Amino acid sequence: MVSEVDFLSELKNSKNAIFTDASSDSSTIIIAFGGMKGNMGIPVFEFFKILSPLDAKKMFIRDLDQNLYFGGLPRIANSIDGIVDHLKETFKELGIKRVVILGNSAGANAAVLFGILLNADKVVAFSPKTFIAPLKRLLFWDHQWWKNHLRVYFTKGVNSDYWDLKKLLSKSDKKTIFQLYYSNQNRIDSMHCERMSAFPNVNITGYEYKGHDLVRYLKKTGELQKIISRVLD
Repeated sequence: MVSEVDFLSELKNSKNAIFTDASSDSSTIIIAFGGMKGNMGIPVFEFFKILSPLDAKKMFIRDLDQNLYFGGLPRIANSIDGIVDHLKETFKELGIKRVVILGNSAGANAAVLFGILLNADKVVAFSPKTFIAPLKRLLFWDHQWWKNHLRVYFTKGVNSDYWDLKKLLSKSDKKTIFQLYYSNQNRIDSMHCERMSAFPNVNITGYEYKGHDLVRYLKKTGELQKIISRVLD
């Protein structure tokens, strides 16, 4: 198992977008996508500790350019599709047979998107955005992260098919099981999650909470640890 010291040392390297712990003999990998400023809504080190007891290989991915991964990852790829190709090659090298993906907030958007593109086995997403298309955002008055989204819209070669995850999921083979958690007292978060409930492979769970920082609330109540402990079920 990779030590906490090694992980903290890796986090200090601002040029590394991916950290992989392949010490487990398991053929399952858990991928955690970071969101704004590389966070999971809780400190990334703390998230590392929560995942540590699980017997699986683990990968932590950071959005160093802060454009929802649409610009790729430094020294790895310059697009979403390039990241997907890199991850598929990594899975082959590690002998991966099962893929579980996690994310919170902006990282949850990435978790759902990459879950679809990688045909993952399971995706667990906290407070995900399920569309970033500009006209749809204006229609539903979703004003969060405008500056970051503007960068996405003007990223060279960006694939706009990835701007609406409901449409993208409708074209998939529905193999992936999605578990979406959201604050049902938050208008924007409710809108993004509840529109996905039309799919039989999408399970949504709402909590009586108003903030977008649901994952912090779940950690405080002890519910986050319970959810994470079941991600391999």
